[in-house]
Amino acid sequence: MKILVAFDGSPLSLKAYRLILDIVKKLNEPSEIHLIYVTDAPMVKPFRVHHDITVGVGVPVTISSIPYESIGREEFRRVHEVMEDALTEAETYKVSIDFIVKRGKPEEEILREAEKGYDLLVIGGRDEPMAIPGLGHIAEAIAKKSRCTVLIVK
Repeated sequence: MKILVAFDGSPLSLKAYRLILDIVKKLNEPSEIHLIYVTDAPMVKPFRVHHDITVGVGVPVTISSIPYESIGREEFRRVHEVMEDALTEAETYKVSIDFIVKRGKPEEEILREAEKGYDLLVIGGRDEPMAIPGLGHIAEAIAKKSRCTVLIVK
């Protein structure tokens, strides 16, 4: 199963990611997990970082392959932090993950990536008690427009 998870390090994106890790572990079948992080910060070009956690079991998790020159310093720190969190979670499940970083509007970039043959797209909904009831405008738009199955986690 090829799974795309919208991941920005927020509590709901982390909850969605953990849910997928649990599901993949219980299914016990080969799965590809791809996390997409969309930023509006200036970038030279989008990039992808692949980590095979099974190779690094027992070795401290590090991110060494982010092309520093492709992204601003502050956003570099943020992406690094988000990826470290994702890797820490994946390490406990011994799962290989692929991390995609793109610049643009989250809805557009997530949908564009989802068009690349994913079986499932996972995104966190809105979890703000004072917000207007609903899924959140990005999750709702993605659910309406996506051609693959969408799982919205609240």
